Amino acid sequence: MLISKYRAYLAAFGLGLLVLAWSDKAAAAREPAASSWVLKQGRDIPSPQPRKPELRMEGAKLSGTTGCNNFTATLSEEPNKRVAIKQVALTRMLCEGKQNAVETAFVRALEQTQFISRQRRSLTFLSAEKTPLLVWQSQHKPSAGRSVRTKKVHRRPRAYRRVAVRARGCPIPSYFTQMRFF
Repeated sequence: MLISKYRAYLAAFGLGLLVLAWSDKAAAAREPAASSWVLKQGRDIPSPQPRKPELRMEGAKLSGTTGCNNFTATLSEEPNKRVAIKQVALTRMLCEGKQNAVETAFVRALEQTQFISRQRRSLTFLSAEKTPLLVWQSQHKPSAGRSVRTKKVHRRPRAYRRVAVRARGCPIPSYFTQMRFF
């Protein structure tokens, strides 16, 4: 009798875990995929810069770098197809003068954004007058260590060997993937 009670409790507990795991997977499937962007141009931001601002959008959450500091913000929808970027928070690292000016212009542009336009591989943050504030270019990052590409490496004249390269650019040891073509 005591053993059957434990079996019943164990079965109920297992069923509860199964339902919980299924609901988490369903919720994760409804979440929009994150997208990564690199700043192509911006108002009051000089074009050639050593470290370009980056943006990561995950639903209504925005995060990334200003080129010097990290930032987070929240994207909210407003009436008449408008948006507002609120709760902009930055880390407080010391930046050089030029980079500090870029950061100030970048944050000001985020706060002035009223519309967002997306076309293929570009994302544009627009002001209330629909003038471009920030223009972003899509940045595709391969999954870490999963995708493998190949490149040809010259060893001798007319002899090639293909070496698999991990997504981060580190070669996989050649004794795993060595193929010779003559």
